[in-house]
Parts: sequence; structure tokens; C-alpha cells
Amino acid sequence: MRTRVGLSLAVLTTVLLAGCTVAGEAAPQPSPAAPESSPAPSMPASPTPTAESRVEPVRLFDGECDRMLAPATLDAFLGDGWQDYDQWLTTQYAGSPDRVDPAPEGTLGGMECRWKAPEDSASGLFDLRVLALPADAVPADFAEKFATAACDWQYDALICRLLRVEDGVAILAATLASESEADTHDDALSQAIDAVAASARRGVAAAAPVTRSDRWWDGPACEAIGERIADLTEGTFVAGYWEGVESPEAGFFRTAGVSQECPWFSESETLPAGEPHRIFSVTTYPGGHWMWADLVEGASPVDVSGAVDAATFSEREDEAGSIYVTDGVNVLHVNGADLGFNVDVAERVLDVANS
Repeated sequence: MRTRVGLSLAVLTTVLLAGCTVAGEAAPQPSPAAPESSPAPSMPASPTPTAESRVEPVRLFDGECDRMLAPATLDAFLGDGWQDYDQWLTTQYAGSPDRVDPAPEGTLGGMECRWKAPEDSASGLFDLRVLALPADAVPADFAEKFATAACDWQYDALICRLLRVEDGVAILAATLASESEADTHDDALSQAIDAVAASARRGVAAAAPVTRSDRWWDGPACEAIGERIADLTEGTFVAGYWEGVESPEAGFFRTAGVSQECPWFSESETLPAGEPHRIFSVTTYPGGHWMWADLVEGASPVDVSGAVDAATFSEREDEAGSIYVTDGVNVLHVNGADLGFNVDVAERVLDVANS
């Protein structure tokens, strides 16, 4: 699983505004190979579906970024001095927590990797992010949207994406860019996809998603959660992002049923005196329990009614932070508010999800 440093995209875009460019996500997955041998190299065959129930995925490239793009390949493409992106972040923002990020793409058998390019990279990229998924997991409208390079605003940064399907693997390459650079990265993103596809052809473990079961959460809908948490304020919680919009990837994962983010914030006009203004989110990961041990490494246990397990990274009751909660199959993440509030929200979401 990839790691992350607890920094918002809004913070990172200050780097871009200083004249840099960033790169996005993509990664491939194998497709069925022909039953007869062929002289031309082909992607490894996907496993034949069986009645076996899988609670952990088999991920493309065995879940290893070095198998997606080998160091020598990155040397040639990005140049000497590239870094794992999260390692680079720790050098830029000292004291930022180093934690594992949820990976809903993994539930589908995919994986994501990201690297920081050196400043003088011949690729012209600030960083490279690659998301690889089984092609049959990617809806046609999503693939068509990024079949040619397209850039979308998120907060105050521009993210440029390109997606191509290679032998049954959907590979999305993306980069954060300043507005003046929006049309300059098409070739680099295409070359990144070529390199990832070549890595897959040289050999990669077949991918298989977690088996969906009747214990997977179907939602719950953000509207239902909003109604259930309304009593936690004497004012009003507004549904939606305080800043920014849902990313295309988040929308895809929501449609695929492996992740759903529901953001809220306190309405200033109705906020009572003495009640803190809150900006928080509730994210569910159906079938995501396979991530549990990595997600809560270093966290402290916390009591949440109705949960099989729960953990928090908050060190004080009044500290804004997050908690992870699981029922043994699904994972819930409440982020952005104080511990007591997060627990109250989590208990209400579990009530809705299990009703």
C-alpha cells in the first residue's frame, strides 16, 4: 500500500504556483492471455473466476511500485535524483505524520504509485503518479473522458490525466500542473503509460479483486448520514466540500462501490456561540478490511459502540484528527474534527450502515 504524509492538496499547490508541475496516477492490470503460445509478448492471463471467496485482493505488480516501474526505468524517464513522493514530502514538511493512505483501488485488484521528479527532469514533470486497474473495472465513460489528455481543477491546482488500456490493463497517468503548463505534458504522460505497460508485459502477478459479499456496505448514502448526524450541532452542517470538488478518481471509486466520501462543514450563519466550526468528512470503504493493519499502524485503540475495532491518531480529546473503524468487513474513516465528535459520528454511521 502507498503511504502518505498528512498534507492537503491546497498546501502542495503552493509549490506549483512557484513554477513547478506535478504528475498524476495510473497503473495497469493483466488481461486474459491467448490459450496458445504466441511469438509476440502478451499480458499475463487473468485468473478464471471461481466460487472461492477472496477477502484480500491479488494486486497488479504484486502491489510493489518497483515492479510497476523499476528504478532504472525511472532513472531514464525522470532522471537521477527522483524520489518516492511520500519520502520527498517528509523532507519538505518536517514533522508531518507518515501514515498509510487508504487504497480503494486495491480492493479492485489495482494499485497506485507516485514519484517526485528532480527539478531538472527532462520529462518536464514535477512528479509522476500512476494508477493501474483491471480494464473491466473501469467504466467506459471514465476511460473515454481521459482517452486524450484532459486537465481538471482541484482546489487551486490543475490535474492533467491521460488513460489508456493496454492488453486488459487500464493505466492512468496524471500530473499536477500550473495553468501555463496544462498543454505541455501529453507526451510525457503517454511515455509513462508505455513504460508501465512494458513492465506488465515482462511479467506481473495476475490481479483479482476482493469478493463482494452481502456483508459489504451498500452506501450508506451521504444524505442518510447527514440526517443521522444533524443532532450533533445546534446549527447546520452543510453537505459538500469547504473548498474544491470531488476528483474524477473519487467519483469512479464511488461508482465502483469501493469508496465513498461524504464531506460536511458548519454553516457559519447558524453556528451557535461557543460551538466550534467544523470541517470534516466521512469516508466508507466497503470490503476494505484487508487494509486494516496498515491503516492503524501506530494508532491508539478507541471505544466506538457497534465496532469490531477502532483506532485514532489523535493524542488529545480536543485535537482535530481522525479515527478508523471496522466491523470486520468494511472500514469507516472519520476525519477532521475532535476525537469525541469523531466517535459520535462514527457510531451514528455504523447505525445507518447496519440498519
